[in-house]
Amino acid sequence: MNTVIDQLEKLHIFKGTPREDLELLIQLCQVRTFGPGQVIFAQGSKADSAMILVSGLLSASIHTEQTNRHLGDVHSGELFGEQGLFHSGGVRNAQIQAKKDSVCIVIYSQMMRDTSNNKAVLSLEKHLIATMSRRIRNTNLAIQKAWKEEQIDVNTKKEQQKKQPSTQAGLLGKLKNIFGGK
Repeated sequence: MNTVIDQLEKLHIFKGTPREDLELLIQLCQVRTFGPGQVIFAQGSKADSAMILVSGLLSASIHTEQTNRHLGDVHSGELFGEQGLFHSGGVRNAQIQAKKDSVCIVIYSQMMRDTSNNKAVLSLEKHLIATMSRRIRNTNLAIQKAWKEEQIDVNTKKEQQKKQPSTQAGLLGKLKNIFGGK
């Protein structure tokens, strides 16, 4: 247990947090260990908690019938699965799998409500807000990029249609092909 607390003290998220508050946090949270290849959260499974990676390395991915898409890695000190803190009855959007031996602490929303005066929990809440804000910003940027690319595709198609003769059937179409027109 002291080893986990020692590791927590080294994480940026808990910088300056009193050790006794970290000790209380560990008493309230479940500490879980995972070996390489072990699935931590399966895509589509019930989302009722979040975790902080204390040590190790994890991989996040989305699986469809046709493809597996690697979203990125989770590093020590990062929070993941936070949707489980806010959306009761929700499901995991991605799979999280250990790449190395890893230690995580499990966080439940009730624990955060019951210990809101604990400095470790306050640090956790600040980190949670920053993480969600960063993810929302990244999602917005991805949406903007996709929208811009779609607009370019639409404009390109319009330009190509203007350059190609109309292929409408019938007399009207043939006249438009010969003389131009809309």
